[in-house]
Amino acid sequence: MRRAAELIAAAEHPLLIAGSELARVGAVEDLVALAELIGAPVVHEDRRGFERPGFPTDHPHFRGQYEIGHPLVQRADLLVFLGARVFNEFEPARVPPLPPGVPLVHSHTDPRHIGMVHGVAAGLVGDQRLALQALTAALSTAAAREVPPAPPVEPRRRPAPGGALHPADVVEVITGSLRGAALVGDATTAGGILQQRAHQHTGDDYFVSSSGSLGWGMGAALGIAMGMPDRRVAAVLGDGVFQFGMPALWSAARSALPVTYVVVNNQSYAAVGAALRRFGGAAVERQHYPGVDIAGPHIADISTAFGVPGQRVDTLADLRECLARSGRADHPTLVEVMTDPTQFGP
Repeated sequence: MRRAAELIAAAEHPLLIAGSELARVGAVEDLVALAELIGAPVVHEDRRGFERPGFPTDHPHFRGQYEIGHPLVQRADLLVFLGARVFNEFEPARVPPLPPGVPLVHSHTDPRHIGMVHGVAAGLVGDQRLALQALTAALSTAAAREVPPAPPVEPRRRPAPGGALHPADVVEVITGSLRGAALVGDATTAGGILQQRAHQHTGDDYFVSSSGSLGWGMGAALGIAMGMPDRRVAAVLGDGVFQFGMPALWSAARSALPVTYVVVNNQSYAAVGAALRRFGGAAVERQHYPGVDIAGPHIADISTAFGVPGQRVDTLADLRECLARSGRADHPTLVEVMTDPTQFGP
């Protein structure tokens, strides 16, 4: 603890990385207190390890999500990972995930995560609330820094060719219409956009899975609704995800939980297309992506057949109207929104 506090106090540009573990143990406000005390910016952990928000996205110290190209990651002279995994390795990294020569402080409940992949200058093992409170106490006399400004907001997307809806515009309507609801993200290729736009003030505002289990979000939304009966719950899904999690509709209809399912339908396993595009090779050379096209099913009709009223829309105005109507319903509903099939996502 002493070594970690010394490193943080001595750093000119420390960056705090908030992990999902903070939300699980109720330590979000403790990180807020530490960040405000020392004047440090905060980012959420890497997208592949992220499951719940460990820091409020509307706080003035929040600066987005960890990635090696983030300006504050490149600027940092100390990285402080708090309740985060360093890192979930999904595929071979094109570039190292850490800036060279920058020391790490890593705090986590599970000792196996400390130094598991990357060495640390100081490691803290234990309850994350107690760890953050102890760090805050140890740094009580440290001088506060000036928090660097937030990066510029990404410009609004242009309409997709042929009038098809761009997923960024769809997500903007979803997050605006469902503000106040607890969101479950399982949209795969639209997931990165959803995570950027979703309101995440507490650890119970946004839920995703880092396991890569397609279909997880449909059943998870029901469990979250049972656990938070006073909150509206909405699950934002991809059409490929829907085909894996479809049996949850029977449970939704049987339980009559007022969950809103929003299926962002680009008629494809776009994550497969995105992976083929990243790896290059014959698929990219020929502009032919096998195993991607899953067009055909009318998801809204399938949902209705399970007993969950569904409606398909292809305009933003109709999407807003359906979401408003769903928000007033006392039973589960599904909205299928058709988007541009050429958008493969990240």
